[in-house]
Amino acid sequence: MSASDDGGIPDPPADHIEPAGENNPKGEDLRAKAADFIRNRPDVYALFERFALEKAKERRRFGAKQLAERVRWECKVESDGAEAFKICNDLIAYIARQLVADHPELLPLVRFRKTRW
Repeated sequence: MSASDDGGIPDPPADHIEPAGENNPKGEDLRAKAADFIRNRPDVYALFERFALEKAKERRRFGAKQLAERVRWECKVESDGAEAFKICNDLIAYIARQLVADHPELLPLVRFRKTRW
């Protein structure tokens, strides 16, 4: 799996995507925002990768939200809880898509829902 032609984050294969309800009522380009987040915070994306690959070694399914909460926790602990670390929930689905694009072995372990943005 590779990045899409526009340089954004690609979707996994269609048979790995479940239908989703209404999301993103503001109509923001969340895919682009997530790509910017990954580009601007490679340290945080590295945590997502590390935790996802740990789960892959266990061969257990996991959710991107679970990874995000662990990243939030680790960032808070590493900074001595000085300020709550922020990862917008709207970006998590796209971060998961990038993880699978970068590490195709994760595909059978992560579920996706259809996104519109």
